[in-house]
Amino acid sequence: MNAAASSRRLFAVDIGNSAVKIGFYPAELQGVPKQPAHSLRFAHENLLDGLSTISSPEPVCWVVAGVHRAVELQLREWLSENRPDDRYSVLYARDFPIELDVCYPDRVGTDRLAAAVAVNKRRGSRKAAIVIDVGTAVTVDLVCREGLFRGGAIFPGPAIAAAAFVVRTDALPPIRDVDFASMPEPVGKSTEAAIQSGVGWGCLGAVKELVARMSRRLSATPIVYSTGGGGQMIASHLGRDVQFDPHLVLTGVAIAGRSCCVS
Repeated sequence: MNAAASSRRLFAVDIGNSAVKIGFYPAELQGVPKQPAHSLRFAHENLLDGLSTISSPEPVCWVVAGVHRAVELQLREWLSENRPDDRYSVLYARDFPIELDVCYPDRVGTDRLAAAVAVNKRRGSRKAAIVIDVGTAVTVDLVCREGLFRGGAIFPGPAIAAAAFVVRTDALPPIRDVDFASMPEPVGKSTEAAIQSGVGWGCLGAVKELVARMSRRLSATPIVYSTGGGGQMIASHLGRDVQFDPHLVLTGVAIAGRSCCVS
C-alpha cells in the first residue's frame, strides 16, 4: 500500500434502475459511517452533465454497485476519458462482507446486498433485521440474527405498477406523478386518482404483509430499516418503529469497497 492509494477519497456509487446516487466518503472509514459527507442524485439522462460538476483535484476511488449495466458502462467510459488517474472498481455479490443463504448467491442484486451490509454493521444487538428499499422496484429482505442474508421479496414499485396499465390495457390513462411525497387519498374520485390509490396503498399493504410474515418466522421481534425514495413515507405508515436511512445502500457500498481504496 502506498501513501497515494491510502489517501484517496472514496466515491460510493449506486446505479439504480432510474437514477444514479453518489456518496462522498473519507478515504479512511472509521467504524460504520452514518452518512456520506455529501451526496448527489442524477437521473440517468442527466448523469454526464452531473459528473462534469464534480471537481476533485486529487485522484479518487470510485466504488460502484448497481443494477443497470448500460449506465455503469457510460460512467466507466466517462471516467476513463476525463479522470484517468482515478481508481474504478465494480462490486459484485462476492465482494460484500455478508454470508448469503440463497439459491444463487451470484444473482442477488448488489443494491440489496449493500443495504443488508450496512444494516448488519449497525444493528448492534443480535436481533434479526428486515430491510425495505422502496424505489423503482420494492425489496423486502431478511438478515437473520446470526448475520446471514436470507433472501426476501421483490415486487414492482408504484411507478412500474402504474405504467403497466398503459401497456396492458386499452383505456386506462398514464399516471406520470407517482411518488411518495404523500400517500394518496384511499378513495379516488377519478380513474387517475383510483390508480394512484391502488398502487400507493397496494405497495404499503404488500410491505406490511411481508414484514409481518417474515417477523412471524423469527423468535424475537426484528429491527426494521427502510431506504429508497419512498422509504420514509412507507416507514411512517407501517405502524411500528422503523429506522429510515436514505443512504443505506451507499453506506453498504462504501463499507464493501473501502479495501479497494487502500490496496
